Amino acid sequence: MTHLKKSFSVGIGFDVPLRRSSTRELNELKINILESQSQLRSLANDLDKEAFALLQDLSNQIEKYDLVDSQIEKGQSEFVLQEYRKIAETPPLALLKLRENTLKIELLLQEIQYGIMLSYIAYLDVTGLLSERPLKNYLSKDLTVLEH
Repeated sequence: MTHLKKSFSVGIGFDVPLRRSSTRELNELKINILESQSQLRSLANDLDKEAFALLQDLSNQIEKYDLVDSQIEKGQSEFVLQEYRKIAETPPLALLKLRENTLKIELLLQEIQYGIMLSYIAYLDVTGLLSERPLKNYLSKDLTVLEH
């Protein structure tokens, strides 16, 4: 009986979820969702601006190409060169200078074509058309399907 007189205690603990902590977590999740939606809208807006800028650049390059091409047709530099060759008194240096100018214009035309292709491909990439399934060849006239 002497052993029973010692004090004895028992402790029990309960974890009671508080409404405030779950509400706080829910609010944090809502804030994260809103921030993600805002980032998505911002990125979509940036892509739209970039696509518009590429489309403007593409349009400007096409206009430049048409202008240079029409200058070549109007100048008919190859025809002029052939006619100058027929004339016996034409100095060879003048013929070479004319040929050089013709080649410079043709080179400029090729550089513009290259820029048009790069801008077009960049536009297709930004708009998502380049990676759209099924894959298509956007450089062909009939948009040939590359993958079935």
